[in-house]
Amino acid sequence: MKQKSNIFLLLGLLFLGLGLFLAGYNLYEEEKASLVAEEALMDLKEEIEDNPSKEEYVKNPDMEMPTKKIRGKRYIGWIAIPSLGIELPVLDEYSESNLKLGPNRYEGSLYQDNMILIAHAYRNYFGRIGQLKKQDQVIFTDVDGHVFVYEVIQKETIRKEDFEKMREGDWDLTLFTCTFDNQSRTTIRLRRIEMI
Repeated sequence: MKQKSNIFLLLGLLFLGLGLFLAGYNLYEEEKASLVAEEALMDLKEEIEDNPSKEEYVKNPDMEMPTKKIRGKRYIGWIAIPSLGIELPVLDEYSESNLKLGPNRYEGSLYQDNMILIAHAYRNYFGRIGQLKKQDQVIFTDVDGHVFVYEVIQKETIRKEDFEKMREGDWDLTLFTCTFDNQSRTTIRLRRIEMI
């Protein structure tokens, strides 16, 4: 009986150690990702034009969003969420490897008022977007220096596999990330209230 309890104790300690290792590794990955995003954001801001013209994308909203290449990756601009103290560069296209570098454009365009952004649930990425309240603002600056101001109008949780629901509705901007259990997506719907 004592031998059985020792085995269970040993297994319990092993699982506890594994859990602590995984938690530590996740924190390390999150911190590393935050540093990479911060460096890319600084580089991106240095390349933005000072006096942008709105004419081109207003006349032609179907145009491709311009990009800037930073450290071998293409970015479309950056997003700021003042109420959460978040400011991050946004990569042009979605991929698993790009998700470690910051939010990705899942699909759509700022100029067509239908952009969807995805990011990991890291604390300094989109992990806290569920805390946003109605009328909180989100600011997106494209690589040409155009500033788009949005406000939160709805929060919802969408099942992991329900990609069509992510596209439904008439939203100017959508932000989403996985929930803690990775079974659903925390989704924030926004409308544009200003262009600068």
